[in-house]
Amino acid sequence: MVQSEPVAPARKPRPHTSIAMKTLTVSNHYPETILHCIRGQSVLVDQLLAEVNIPPVVLAQPRARVAIESYVNLYRRIVAVTHDESFGFLPHPLRQQTLNIACEYAANSPTIGEALEKICRFYSVVTPDVSLAVRPLGKEVRFEVELARPDQDFVHFMVETFLCIGYRFSSWLAGQAMRLTGSGFSYDPVRNKDEYVFLFPTSHEFGIVGPNFIAMDADFLRLPVLKTAGDLRAFNDRAPLDLLNKLIGNDSLTNRVYVVLSGKHPDEPQDAKTVASDMAMTEQTLRRRLRAEGNTFQKIKDNLRLDTAIFHLMGEKYTITEISERLGFSTPSAFSRAFKTWTGVSPEQYRHR
Repeated sequence: MVQSEPVAPARKPRPHTSIAMKTLTVSNHYPETILHCIRGQSVLVDQLLAEVNIPPVVLAQPRARVAIESYVNLYRRIVAVTHDESFGFLPHPLRQQTLNIACEYAANSPTIGEALEKICRFYSVVTPDVSLAVRPLGKEVRFEVELARPDQDFVHFMVETFLCIGYRFSSWLAGQAMRLTGSGFSYDPVRNKDEYVFLFPTSHEFGIVGPNFIAMDADFLRLPVLKTAGDLRAFNDRAPLDLLNKLIGNDSLTNRVYVVLSGKHPDEPQDAKTVASDMAMTEQTLRRRLRAEGNTFQKIKDNLRLDTAIFHLMGEKYTITEISERLGFSTPSAFSRAFKTWTGVSPEQYRHR
């Protein structure tokens, strides 16, 4: 009698970033920032916030967050109204579709390095307000951003935007995350510095002399551009989502843990030991490597809970009690206390915008 070989247990599919993307949030710093250019038009501000489902009360809270979909929609509406992709943070407006055309021009390159060089050349022609450069430094390369009037970009929004273009667009073109080896900023630590662990997953040095930069291994620039014209059209149709989404072009352990947790059913174990096992490492290794990135397992879990809570509060599918249960809180009141600690407002205030 022939004995059949034991069948290996089916492996759980690895959670895909699209699962997590549904519930992503951004700091309310970002909608507050881009509203700056129309602050004098209160009726328009109220209209746009209502259209994108951002409760005005949330913008007044220092710790509150908004759904990334709402922020992206607000971004698009403000650009459509002002015809300025710089939101007034540069002396001269960047006309609508400037970013899309820059991406189309750069993507028609054989390598990532040439794509970045094209980005730099494109903006040097389009505007005198921004200077971009690719600077080799031994085995590293820096993508640098300097503004002609940094005082006008007083919240550093344009610096962050151009550095995200250099990092995330390059990662997208290459089909893999660019590993950053460092970053430097010519300004003091900002109010939204906690977002930098996602925007630029590397060490951050503030108050430097010289251009703002992200640094990478020079070998990355030799990688081929893998995206097709169809891919690029889809990228531009989603814009600026992929430049803001903290899960795109980021293979930090923080984001890997976030994606694993986001792919779990509410009834599945979500403790550090289980997640570490899912990621083929010990709990001790998981915690140690997260500390090295300036993060903790509990903080990631709380961020995911907050992102998921906001996602569900924006809709009407679940009651607050049901949301509380889905997030694993013992009681709705415990959920309300946690949510208010995270955002400064209660779930009821957030939902009844």
